[in-house]
Amino acid sequence: FHDSTVIPVVYLESLGTTYVTKTLLASDAGSPLVGFKQKGIGSVSRTVNQKLQDQISVRDFGAVGDGITDDTLAFNKAITSGFKVFVPNGTYLVTTLAIPNWVEIVGETQFGCTIQCDGDLFDLTTIDSSLHLSNITVQNVTTRGILVKISYASHINTSTFERVHFKKALYHVYTDRGANISFVAWRFSNCRFIDASVTSRHYGAAWALVEENCYTWYCNRGIQFAGDISTVRIIDSVFELNGNEAINIYLNQNATLIGLLFQGLHFEANGQTVASHDIIIDGFAATANAQQVSFINCNSFV
Repeated sequence: FHDSTVIPVVYLESLGTTYVTKTLLASDAGSPLVGFKQKGIGSVSRTVNQKLQDQISVRDFGAVGDGITDDTLAFNKAITSGFKVFVPNGTYLVTTLAIPNWVEIVGETQFGCTIQCDGDLFDLTTIDSSLHLSNITVQNVTTRGILVKISYASHINTSTFERVHFKKALYHVYTDRGANISFVAWRFSNCRFIDASVTSRHYGAAWALVEENCYTWYCNRGIQFAGDISTVRIIDSVFELNGNEAINIYLNQNATLIGLLFQGLHFEANGQTVASHDIIIDGFAATANAQQVSFINCNSFV
C-alpha cells in the first residue's frame, strides 16, 4: 500500500478511510496505537504508551549522562512529571534539584549510575517533600555541599534511601535543629557513606528514624544527633576509619532523647584525625531528658 505521496507505508487496519502508517507509528502519537498485555492470568490489555508511563526515564527529557553536559533541566522535568523516575547508568551533572513533593528516583545500578553536582544536591523545600532514592551514587564534584538537605522549616515525613552510595560532600544528609526541622519516619537501608568532610548525617531532630545494614567510613564524623530523638534504631551497621567519633549525641536546647537503640554495630579504628571514642554523649543541658538508650551486641576495635 502507498499513501498519496507514494511513500511506502504498512497497512495495519482500516477505520473507514484511516490507515496507520510507518510515519505515524514513529511519531509521538504511535505508542497509543499499539497494544500490550502482560503474561499471567488476570492481566488486562493496555497500550504500549500506558505501559511505558509506569516509569519514565530522565533520557525521555533529554538527559545525556556523560558527566559534562548539564542535565539539570531534564531532571527537573522528570521530577515534576509525577511518575517514578528511572536513571540509566551514566554520570549526570546537575545543579541543586528541588524536591517539592513525593519523588522516587531509581538508578539502574548503584555503582554504575551517578548524580553529581557542586554544592547542595537534593533540597526538600515543602511540607509535602518526600524523597525516595535507590540503586544510585550521589556526590559532589569540586565544591562540597549537602547531598540531601531540608530547607523547609518544619517536619518532613517519610523519605527512604536504599542501596544509595553517598560520596564526597560536606554533609551527606543535613537538617538544622535551630530552624525547628526534623525527620519523621526516614529509613536508610544498605547505604554506603564515604568522605564527608564535616559529618555524614547531621540530624537536627530525628523521630522514627531507622538505619540498617549501612557502612560509614573515611568521614570526619559519622552521625551527629543535635536535637530531639525518639524511637531511633541504628542496627547491623559498620563505622570504620572515621576522623573523629563515629556517633555524637548532643543534648542541648531542651533536647529529649527517648528510645535510642544501637544493635549489632561494628566500630573499628575511628578517631583517625582526633583521638576519640566511638560514641560521645555531649552537651547535657540541665533541661535535657535522656532515657531508654540501649546497646545490644555491639563491638569496638582499635
